[in-house]
Amino acid sequence: MFPAGTFTLVDVLPNSPAPSETAALSEAAAPPETAVSPEPTPPTVLPEAAVPSEPMLPTAAIDAAVRALDLNDRRMAIGPDEGLALRVVKVAEECGEASAALIGLRGQNPRKSRGSEQELIDELLDVALSALVAAASTTGDWAARFTAHVEARTARLIAAVGERYPGE
Repeated sequence: MFPAGTFTLVDVLPNSPAPSETAALSEAAAPPETAVSPEPTPPTVLPEAAVPSEPMLPTAAIDAAVRALDLNDRRMAIGPDEGLALRVVKVAEECGEASAALIGLRGQNPRKSRGSEQELIDELLDVALSALVAAASTTGDWAARFTAHVEARTARLIAAVGERYPGE
C-alpha cells in the first residue's frame, strides 16, 4: 500500500486529492491573466448541518498511522506483540516529555531555559496521540470504545465533583 521510503497523509488518507490534483485545482481556480474582473460574489454560507458542533476525532489519520507503523514493523522484522509493546512504551516516553515540558514551564530546572505553554500542550497532545495509536493497534472499534470511555469517565468525574461540592 505504501511506497518504499516516506509517504504523506495524502498517501494514506482516503478521499484525499493527489498532489497533482491539488495543483490542478489551484491552477483551475486562478483567473486567466486577460480575463475581465468578475463581479464580486457573496461568500458561500454552509448550511448548519455541514458544520459539526464538536471537533471530529481524526479516525482516518490514526488508522493510517497504525497501518504505517505496521508496515514499518514488518520491514524491521518486529512481530505484532513486540510492536504493540513498543507503542505502549511510546506512550510512557511521551508522558516523560510532557513532564519535562511542565518542569520547563514552571522554571524548575535552573540549568535550562523556561519552556512555553505551547510546548506543554504539544507534548500532552503527543501523549494522547500515542495512546490512541496504541489502542487502535489492538482493536478495530477503538474510536467507538474511546468515545464511550470518554463519555463514561467524564460523567463520573462531573458527578463526583457535584457530590463533593453541591450547590456550586
